[in-house]
Amino acid sequence: MKIEQNISRLNYLLQLYKLSVADLLVLINKGLKKAITEKDILSDVINVSYLKRIDKVFNKGIHYYLDPTPPVVSQDASIFFRKNDFGTELNIGAKKIVNQFEEFKIFLSGIAKLAEFKSERIIPIYSAESDSKKLAQQLRNSLYPEFILIRKSF
Repeated sequence: MKIEQNISRLNYLLQLYKLSVADLLVLINKGLKKAITEKDILSDVINVSYLKRIDKVFNKGIHYYLDPTPPVVSQDASIFFRKNDFGTELNIGAKKIVNQFEEFKIFLSGIAKLAEFKSERIIPIYSAESDSKKLAQQLRNSLYPEFILIRKSF
């Protein structure tokens, strides 16, 4: 069965993960007798089984590739668009984890905005030169619940 895909979304993911089409083909052709070609995945109409194989690489869900709206490409979208050097070469698994964290962060901030929840930092920022005993006491006062009757049992 063939369906219409939004190629710009696939190109966005390739750009995000810094993968070439050849790299993607290597990943999705593992274990196949008849190899999937570049023409197969970069056409407007794609086989559903090919799309499922692509989704195993990116974990976005089939609906992501079918959405007709173009993806937003900005530096705020992902750290991979803001930074080129991470001090090490990240593999596809590490990039997926970073991307999942970024999506989860955006999801939580959206829920907080809808719920009109304002999360403000209650713990001040301290330096290494600060007195640790005084800081510990201040933190205990701000973090311990006030309803505790017997501190030892707490």
